[in-house]
Amino acid sequence: MCNCRKKASCPLDGNCQKSKLIYQCTVKKSENDEGVQYIGLTENTFKTRWYQHKHTFRHEDKSNSTELSKYVWSLQNKNIEPILKWKVIEHAQPYKNGSKLCDL
Repeated sequence: MCNCRKKASCPLDGNCQKSKLIYQCTVKKSENDEGVQYIGLTENTFKTRWYQHKHTFRHEDKSNSTELSKYVWSLQNKNIEPILKWKVIEHAQPYKNGSKLCDL
């Protein structure tokens, strides 16, 4: 399920509206670079979380919000435009009050 205006630019190939998931972002310095991997999770839709990440990449006062934003800013400060590739690792159930488990 996707509501991206430009389907080709959807970060998850048409699955950006999925929620309750564990995701991975691979950050590359260039196409030939192996990249660094960041693992994250969200109870909201991926697209909501993705917008939050994008906000931290554009606003330097948010550069320390996550390990991903720290790394992206370290590259941007060296005039390197990072290449970000996103994918879903797994769907999981969030914590429920009274439960002893949290899949996320």
